Amino acid sequence: GGEILAKFIDDGACELYHNNTIRLATTTSGISISDELNVVGLTTIGGDVSIADKIIHTGDTNTAIRFPAADTVAVETGGSEALRIKSDGKVLLQHYTSRSVGGAANQRLVQIEGTTKNDSSMSLVNNQNNGAAPTINFGKTRGSSTGDSTIVQDGDDLGAIEWTGADGVDLANATAALKAIVNGTVSGNTIPTDIVFQTSATSGAAKEERVRIDSAGLVGIGTDSPQRLLH
Repeated sequence: GGEILAKFIDDGACELYHNNTIRLATTTSGISISDELNVVGLTTIGGDVSIADKIIHTGDTNTAIRFPAADTVAVETGGSEALRIKSDGKVLLQHYTSRSVGGAANQRLVQIEGTTKNDSSMSLVNNQNNGAAPTINFGKTRGSSTGDSTIVQDGDDLGAIEWTGADGVDLANATAALKAIVNGTVSGNTIPTDIVFQTSATSGAAKEERVRIDSAGLVGIGTDSPQRLLH
C-alpha cells in the first residue's frame, strides 16, 4: 500500500516503522528509539542511563527525580521541590537557593527552610527497649581530610550550637551560643572539656562568655576560671 514497514540498509541502519514513521533504528553505537519505550517486567541495564531532565513516577507525574542544573539533583513531591543536592554538595530541604545564617561565609552543608514550625524543624526518635536515647554527636580533629584523627589542642572548640535572628538586613549575627571547649592537655582517652554559654546584646561579633562549667564540674559566672563549685 505504499507504506514503509522496515528498511535494511547495506553498511547502515536497520529501521522499523509504525504507520510510516520510523520508531527504531540501529546506529553505530547501538539502537535509537524516536519516541516512547514501554517495558513490562524487569529491566536490566549494564551501563549508565542518560536522561535529559527527570525520572517520573508512573501514574503520579508530579513526583520526580530531576537534574535541574549541571551537577545538581532534585526530588519533587506533589509538584514542588522537596530536596536539592547542589554542585558544591550542599543539601537543601524545601528550598533551592543556599543562604547564609550566622555569617557571610556560613552556608551550611545541610539547610532546612520552611514556613511553619513543623516544616522547619527536625525530630530524632529511638524506638528501642532500653534506656538509650537518640543522640547528636559533634566530632573535631585537627586533620586535613575526611577520616583523619589528628589530636585536638587546648582551646579548640569541639562543637557549638548557635542562635541567630533576622535583624531586618540578614541572618548574619549569631548572638548566643553553647560551646564545648578543650581546657587543658590532651592525651590518650583524656580530653579535659568545659561547657561555655555565650550571649550578646548586639552582634555576633560581640558574644561574650557568661557561664562556664569546667571539666572538674565547677561553675563560673563572669569568670572562665572558677575556683569553687559556684564562683
